[in-house]
Parts: sequence; C-alpha cells; structure tokens
Amino acid sequence: MPTDKQIRDANASVVELHPRARIKSVGPNGIEFEYPDPKDAANDNADWSGKPFSAG
Repeated sequence: MPTDKQIRDANASVVELHPRARIKSVGPNGIEFEYPDPKDAANDNADWSGKPFSAG
C-alpha cells in the first residue's frame, strides 16, 4: 500500500499534468486516477485513465 506521502506526491505530479485528475482508488497495486472531463478523451493524458500510477 502506498503511504500518505506517496499518495500526496503522486497526486501532485498527476495534477500538474492534468489539473482535473482525481484519485479514484488506492490499493496495493498503486493509485488509480480518473479524468472527469469527457473532452479529455482525445487528450494524450487520457491514455492513463483507469491505470494505476506508481511513483516507484
């Protein structure tokens, strides 16, 4: 499980790339983000929607 600091750091990094990104879930495999703006489906950053993010 990611620590609180890892969650905050990952969230800060993702929000820099995509300001509307929100944490969807946190689990043993990482943090999953969602991108609520449907217009972003054509955006390159949308490729990460629904995929866990690991800061290493």
